[in-house]
Amino acid sequence: MPVISPMLDNLRQRGAMLTPENALPAPDLSPTRFQIAGFGDAEAEFEAIRSGRAVLPNPGRGALRVRGEERFDFLQRLLTQDVADLSAGEIRNAFWLNRKGRIEADLRLVGAEDSTWLLLDAPVASDTQRSLEEYVFTEDVEIEDVTPSTASLTIFDSSDTQQIPDISPILSPPHGVAEPLFGFKAQEILIHHDSLPAALARLCDQGDFKLVGWSAADRARIEAGSPVFLQDFGREALPHESGVLRDRVSFTKGCYLGQEVVARMEALGRPKQRLVSLSFKRLSEVPARDDALLDENEKAVGKITSVARSTASESGWIAFAMVRDAHAGAGAELRLGTDVVRVRESLDYREVE
Repeated sequence: MPVISPMLDNLRQRGAMLTPENALPAPDLSPTRFQIAGFGDAEAEFEAIRSGRAVLPNPGRGALRVRGEERFDFLQRLLTQDVADLSAGEIRNAFWLNRKGRIEADLRLVGAEDSTWLLLDAPVASDTQRSLEEYVFTEDVEIEDVTPSTASLTIFDSSDTQQIPDISPILSPPHGVAEPLFGFKAQEILIHHDSLPAALARLCDQGDFKLVGWSAADRARIEAGSPVFLQDFGREALPHESGVLRDRVSFTKGCYLGQEVVARMEALGRPKQRLVSLSFKRLSEVPARDDALLDENEKAVGKITSVARSTASESGWIAFAMVRDAHAGAGAELRLGTDVVRVRESLDYREVE
């Protein structure tokens, strides 16, 4: 029986409101995937992200720890990104594909002195561990799933020093190292579940960081053109459909599992569908995830994958959608109920069109 993340009891005590299970990306996902919708004031939480003083708990995140002298060669021949020279403290994003070129996991790799960490979605952590281990033969490689014992926090910190209070993380990029996330400087860190109450006290009670939920984070990530796995694209998607192809796939490295499909699509083909952003001018109804998008013949050609309120749009709403390629070109008009919506050129709403 699936176990709800131990983070949740502590976060409930701090006023967390959960996203209901039927609003999650897929019905077969573990309750571990439960997201924190927010802590009571989504607008204030968004401002905390934008000002760089926010802490986003991630009960839906997991982690694998890869050890062994041959781990770099092992990961290099299996993942889509060039990770052969990944150094301690360095971060790279990659896909783990199956033989058909479909996405099995969306990975954030973090280098450490004695291991390589794979940060990923908790619902696919155990499957990813098992499928990677199928390719361990005589190599000096050990893969450990540390998801059950760890908690993930994303810390948005706009300061020049990136000085995070001492909260005894298991994994944290070195001082001063952060990467853009949703258009803002942020670090994803891991701590022991037992350390979560003390960590939140140091950050939010003794410090000036504000707890934020996914309602605010969704707005930030959609505005910044940042799709997420298991929501905007899933395990049946090809890299070319994801909207994050260039960030996850190296076209100059050697072979990896599923490469033939990716290379063929890059050289010769077009995906059947693509992730796009939508422009709403006037709406008679509030858009929602999974709402169907229709062509001029009232035929379904796509559906909304993410949606949020935002001042970045004239209508007050922004959204991603997975749309058939023939209808995914910039400027294409689709119907959402009785309303007409337009496909934007860029996923990034900060780019004015």
